[in-house]
Amino acid sequence: MRPNEFVDMSRSGAVKGSELAASMAAVIGDRLRKCGVDEHRADRIALEVLDEVRSQYGGQNVYFARDTQSKSSARDNEIFDRFDRNELTIPGIVEQYGISLQWAYQIIRKIRAARREEREAIAAKARELSQERWKREGGIGHDL
Repeated sequence: MRPNEFVDMSRSGAVKGSELAASMAAVIGDRLRKCGVDEHRADRIALEVLDEVRSQYGGQNVYFARDTQSKSSARDNEIFDRFDRNELTIPGIVEQYGISLQWAYQIIRKIRAARREEREAIAAKARELSQERWKREGGIGHDL
């Protein structure tokens, strides 16, 4: 259902407000239908949710952040892995992923540094455990 097709039967006319609000109601209605709710009930619930959102947040500028951080993190790791295995060059990354040359270099730098820090943290922990074991066992020159 497109946003301009939403009609609230208890009132006269279509959903009032911004195109964004009507679009949100359409998305909610579509999701409800995909979950098995019949069309009329899905539209009614979507309109009720829209009314509730309006009453809670009406007059405010609301920003919905995209969930791109987790997606870009997975993408960045994939890019680095492919670069590290020599599957892609920097120009290949630019072409395949549609990013700038500078951004490709920044991704490689960022992931390389993060992985180096992870390796160093693991090595430091291993050294610490080894030292603790050495102390526990009495160290050098301990008589048995």
